[in-house]
Amino acid sequence: MDRLRYVIAGLIGFGLIVLIFVLIFRGFTGGGKSATPAPTPKALTSYASTDAAAQLTIDGPIVADSAHRSVIITVTQFQTQLDVIQGYQGSVIASQTFANNQDSYRTFLKALDLQGFTKGTATSTNSDPTGTCPQGNRYTYALNQFGAPIVKFWANGCGGGNFSGNRPLVRWLFQQQIPQDTLFKLTSGISLGS
Repeated sequence: MDRLRYVIAGLIGFGLIVLIFVLIFRGFTGGGKSATPAPTPKALTSYASTDAAAQLTIDGPIVADSAHRSVIITVTQFQTQLDVIQGYQGSVIASQTFANNQDSYRTFLKALDLQGFTKGTATSTNSDPTGTCPQGNRYTYALNQFGAPIVKFWANGCGGGNFSGNRPLVRWLFQQQIPQDTLFKLTSGISLGS
């Protein structure tokens, strides 16, 4: 009987030691996940000397294809571009490009960073603005490099979306990268939001 107690106590002790090692090992590897830490997003200004492009897309109310308009403002270290799109298939009806420089782009990126341009929640349930807020605008905020988004969030005029930054001020910053006379001329009759 005493021998059985020693065997049981030994098994329990061995089990506790194994459990402790498992818990310690899981703690060092993130609970069974990859031991590689999650990448820390780089500061926006670190993209000032790269080919990364900051972009705002303003997609207008959901109306007939011939009446639908979208406005895309794209800013890089070399240029700022304004495109006006007709319909849902991306037909460019007006476009204007302006020279830019690295110092201007760095300042712009810093301003975006201070207004929360990289803040939001990217989940599969709220990653697509298509069809939301049919009477208002949908806004897509993106930083793209090598044809892929580094940052991409959206909001709409009805208060929805996954973008957590300062919506009006970020839109204003993009609009200010285009000479105002050209912006007003090319977007006449299109609501850009407040």
